[in-house]
Amino acid sequence: TVASAKVGNDPNSATHDFFFNQEDANATNLDNQNAGFTVFGRVAGSGMSIVDNIIALPQRTYTDVIVDGSTSTFANWPMNDVSAPTTMDITKTVKITDASEIPVLTYSISNNTTPAVATAVVNGSNVQVTGLTDGATDITVQAADLDGNTTSQTFTITVQSGFIAPSITTQPVSQAIVAGSTATLSVVAIGTDLGYQWRKDGNPLIGEVGSSLEIADFQAANEGDYDVVLTNAATSITSSVATLSIKTTPGVTAPTPDSVFIAAGQPLNLQSTVTGSPAPAITWTRNNRLLLGQTSATLNIPSAALTDAGAYRVKAKNTTAVTSAPATVNVVDASGARIVIASNKTATMKVLIKGTGPFSYQWRKGATNLTESTTIRGVTNGTLTLRNCDFSSAGLYACNVTGPDGLTVIDCGPYDLRVVTKPVLSNFTAPTAFVGAGYSFVVPYSAATTSTPTSFVITGLPPGMKYNKATGEITGRPTRAGSFTLKVKASNPAGSSALVTATLLVVPLDSYTIGSFVGLFARQTDLNRDTGGRMDLSVSDSGAYSGKINLAGVTYAVKGTVDVRSDGSIQAINTIVRKNLPTLTFGFVVDTTSGGLSGTITDGTHNSELLGWRQFWSSKFLPSYFAANNTTAETYSMAMDIPAGSVGNPAIPQGTGFASIKVSTSGIATISGKTIDGNTITCSGIVGPSGQIAVFQPLYKNTGGLLGPLQLVTGSNGYTKVTTLTATGFDHAKQPGPSTDRSYQAGFAPVALAVVGGPYRAPGKNVRIMGLTTGTPSATLSFSEGGLDDATIIDLPGISFDLSATNKALLPKAGTAGNPAKVSLSINTASGLISGAFTVVAPTPDTGDDPSKTVSRTSKIMGRLVPTGSAASSYTLFGIGQFQLTDLANPRSGPILTGNMSLDPTTP
Repeated sequence: TVASAKVGNDPNSATHDFFFNQEDANATNLDNQNAGFTVFGRVAGSGMSIVDNIIALPQRTYTDVIVDGSTSTFANWPMNDVSAPTTMDITKTVKITDASEIPVLTYSISNNTTPAVATAVVNGSNVQVTGLTDGATDITVQAADLDGNTTSQTFTITVQSGFIAPSITTQPVSQAIVAGSTATLSVVAIGTDLGYQWRKDGNPLIGEVGSSLEIADFQAANEGDYDVVLTNAATSITSSVATLSIKTTPGVTAPTPDSVFIAAGQPLNLQSTVTGSPAPAITWTRNNRLLLGQTSATLNIPSAALTDAGAYRVKAKNTTAVTSAPATVNVVDASGARIVIASNKTATMKVLIKGTGPFSYQWRKGATNLTESTTIRGVTNGTLTLRNCDFSSAGLYACNVTGPDGLTVIDCGPYDLRVVTKPVLSNFTAPTAFVGAGYSFVVPYSAATTSTPTSFVITGLPPGMKYNKATGEITGRPTRAGSFTLKVKASNPAGSSALVTATLLVVPLDSYTIGSFVGLFARQTDLNRDTGGRMDLSVSDSGAYSGKINLAGVTYAVKGTVDVRSDGSIQAINTIVRKNLPTLTFGFVVDTTSGGLSGTITDGTHNSELLGWRQFWSSKFLPSYFAANNTTAETYSMAMDIPAGSVGNPAIPQGTGFASIKVSTSGIATISGKTIDGNTITCSGIVGPSGQIAVFQPLYKNTGGLLGPLQLVTGSNGYTKVTTLTATGFDHAKQPGPSTDRSYQAGFAPVALAVVGGPYRAPGKNVRIMGLTTGTPSATLSFSEGGLDDATIIDLPGISFDLSATNKALLPKAGTAGNPAKVSLSINTASGLISGAFTVVAPTPDTGDDPSKTVSRTSKIMGRLVPTGSAASSYTLFGIGQFQLTDLANPRSGPILTGNMSLDPTTP
């Protein structure tokens, strides 16, 4: 262990000096040495060589010397008894260069007595067991610490066909019971050999072990929360809680406060108290009309309107119904208004109010209360009338309204009275607008209150824009670029202004933000079941977008309008409402550098990132230089290899995936091939400006598949190779499948795939693949993994043979000593596809070594020719691919494994 002296007596502290404890560490003893030390780590792995070298240093005995009161002899320590040097040689010091938390224990499966019944795989600190056939097997899990000490535990797994874990189809239901009557609770469930245990308030009820519970003579002592635990050999589940209570009739109090006077826009809250069992259903009425959504004892209207005035009652109902006395609500609109009139006209101001009253009013101008006169009428009424108005009549008016209680006063206003002449518009130039960007501009006019406009007429606006007739504000998102001539006129009760003409310039969207786009969503277990997703998007020059999003086998149509950001890039945020599922929110950004697409999608809890690109190519105007000579479609051939660390792992398919990629001059890539476990690949998409290709191939009923961007990279020598897009990942994943799934049923986490390939060039006439010649025509067909490591297989299928000048495999006759596995092979150099088959033979299980009793399995070979090298001068075709082999002992229901196939020149 590594220890350091403490600072003071703080056990969580350490000085800058440390030492290695050579013995079995004991933190308590260390804390008691020479004022105390703290153990803070352990040396493990290759670092132990340093500690071993320290321990091997010469050991000396030191004389007694008084140090901090101690007279003990220091012995058996690798110390240097010479004088300390004046300077430290840092090359002789020990440094801790890396410290990290490491697992104390590692786990492994040390034994599985009957692997044909079930497989067991360690995944972190969990054991994942997959049942294969009826029977039982004993599985031993071994734990090992850092010193190699081990302990183990064995448990038995029983696999039973048709076994069903417990599942509740009908839950027990809460009830209100008449005192003295019988209460009955029941549960309906499915499952094999179910056991039941009823509980009250979490405590088991002795003897209540059936699917129903009956309580006779129900009394207050029986009230409580009941549930039932269902158990079988697989697991235990607990039902929902059902509450039993004694039935009582409802009671309800009148809402408080019983009289309310508020301004519109203020919250309205009324409170009642409701009792009864079962809990009564609560409803509220206003003027005897039902209020939707108000179902608790507290009524809440966040922003009251005039229409919310009235008599409110609350109703409580279980077996009977009770309605409360009413509470009265009065609402006044206190917002005021603007009144614009011509000189010598009459102005009318009215307080809008709803309710039963009574109300009292007092009008004022500024801070001075008004009095009745020949020109002023209604100063203590809800409506104020001013006759023969002139410019001195203009100003701010208000009204104090007193509510029915005589105490609550609400100040209403201001009422802005303006006595005007004709409006005056200023000459102006409208601010520049941008397609897709929000726009707001108010037509300028004279600020004098004596010429206030009350209406506007504006013509010549661009598509997507509108104006407010009352305020003259121009708003919207223009959808067409260009220069537009606006004609504006303003009016008020005194007349109209002169016509003003102005220019509005609309700038188009950046060209990189317009067109077709494709993007890939990252894998996320809860959001897309580890399948990932794809977005196909189209953005028009008007700023409108449309497209579709594919997640977990469901396609969602999307559309909307983009926003233009300050740097010219565009963005959009929208939602997708789903039935019985959380609403999805997605957002995307398209940059102006190359049309790169980025974004995210979320259900509020789980997120998936988006990466994509723009359709850059056009067969007419800009043919893709990833096509052949920019004039015809180019076909690429590629291989997909699992990483070296996954080779030999039985939980991961061992085949080599392969595909052809056909790229058209318009930049569309069409992909077809096979995955590492033999599933079919058929997808297509646009090729990005840097050769990016989106691969989204959902498999396994949308619970996994192939995902990630490929990239075509053209070197300085003009040769284009197929690879993966740097740092983004190209992988294959699968979630656990149903028990009937025979191919990697347990599933596998994303497996990163290495991609190699290039343009496919069929060999010329009488030209052998792999650089073979008439003098060296020999090739070797190799197979590995996929069940071929079964020691009982009599003859493995690997074979060497000659290739003819037309690339025909000259194999020995099937079944002969030169070809015991009956290998067949066909190489189609026109398409690059490889096909064939082989047959393996093994003794029939449970028949001993009787050679006359055997089983055979035939496997198909699938593959293609893939080029290697980084230039046309080093172009060579090699064969890669896969095979699938059913379980030798259990062909009908046993696992199907995928192995690797390769075709190479024979090594001398």
